[in-house]
Amino acid sequence: MRNKYAKGAAAENELRRLYEKLGYYVIRSAGSKGIIDLQATRLGPKGVVTHGIQVQRSTKLSKSKRERLLSIARFGITPVEAYKVDGDWLVRILRG
Repeated sequence: MRNKYAKGAAAENELRRLYEKLGYYVIRSAGSKGIIDLQATRLGPKGVVTHGIQVQRSTKLSKSKRERLLSIARFGITPVEAYKVDGDWLVRILRG
C-alpha cells in the first residue's frame, strides 16, 4: 500500500498530465506543503491564464485553507480546487 505522500503525488501527476493535454505549462510543487500543488499557465484568447491548483482527496476545503487559496487571486492567479468524484476529476474555480 502506498503512503499518503505517494498517493498525493500520483494524483497531482495525473492532473498535471490532463492540464498539459489542454495546452498548459504545469509546474508541480512537490513536497512543499504549500497551498498550491500545481501551477498551470497558458496563453488564452484574452492573454495569459494561470491556475493555482489545490489537489485534494476530499470535497471540502477547511475555511482557513479556502481563504489561503483565495488569497492568491491578488497576484492574478485563478484559485482552483480539484478532486475526484467517481473516478473523474472535478475542477472548480473558487470565487470569494
